[in-house]
Amino acid sequence: MAGVGMSGRSHLLDLVSSDQFDVTAVCGSRIERSARVACDFGVPKAYDDITEMLATENIEGLVLATPPEITATALAMALKRGIHTLAEKPAALSSDLLESALAQVDSTLGVVAYNRRYQDHVHRARQLLRSARIGDVTSVSCTWTAPFSQRYHPMVDTYRRSVDSSQGMVLDTACHIIDTLAFLQLPPPRIRKARLDSQSFGADIELTLGHESADISATISIQDVGDDDQWSMSIDGTEAKILLNRMRLTVDSESGRAEYPAADIQRPVDDLLALASGRQALGASLPAAIGVLRVIDQLCAIRRRWQRPRAKALGRLNGAC
Repeated sequence: MAGVGMSGRSHLLDLVSSDQFDVTAVCGSRIERSARVACDFGVPKAYDDITEMLATENIEGLVLATPPEITATALAMALKRGIHTLAEKPAALSSDLLESALAQVDSTLGVVAYNRRYQDHVHRARQLLRSARIGDVTSVSCTWTAPFSQRYHPMVDTYRRSVDSSQGMVLDTACHIIDTLAFLQLPPPRIRKARLDSQSFGADIELTLGHESADISATISIQDVGDDDQWSMSIDGTEAKILLNRMRLTVDSESGRAEYPAADIQRPVDDLLALASGRQALGASLPAAIGVLRVIDQLCAIRRRWQRPRAKALGRLNGAC
């Protein structure tokens, strides 16, 4: 296990609470923190150097819950040793970095843990779209909200406090939306317009994006509001309408309304078992993860054309968050 932050501890709990895994070591950036987490979870060894951990321990499977600026390198190191690896998204800062890191390794040994891929109601939505029961898709609207101004702040004790421009929620949250669209097998977006708002120290905290894919119009809105994460996707078809959110899938058609509650299919760490046995993992393949980052690269490339809402930006600089 590499990474002992909130995400890493969540995966670690899944690992130690399963009789399918024997967790031999954890690794973090500071040995005292790694040792504390190892003690809390009953793990025998703690490291602050992943190279040393991989060279010392007999590791068959690895979870990487590390900051994206180091994940690609760590992923390549693990895959070169033939270790089945689950990486937290987005796995790199750019598509070029991830593609370069994976050039000489077996990419089939790794997957990236995009959350929506592990939820049953999202799989149901995918099946509906593949069966054409909603007809031709005409429009898609995606809305993600969270307290991003608090999450990306220099005083927060996570890796997010040091993010630069285009490394805030554009990389951390927009990739979730892009991956979900890809998982639902909707065409990759061609960006038509974008507007960004950022904190005074550079972290992206809001985004409005319009794009077109074939005959489908789509909007993506990431808003800095609320006290927790909320998300929804509305997909309009010629025969029915799908609404996906964190609670349920709702399908409205001429024959009536059908609802399916959200439920997890499996825990992300179970992908390691799937990889080891040759079964299909639920997480994103590494080529798919590169594809998501290519769209994020497009966003970064047009950054100079983004419009910053002046009144809101001034409000934030004055401390009115």
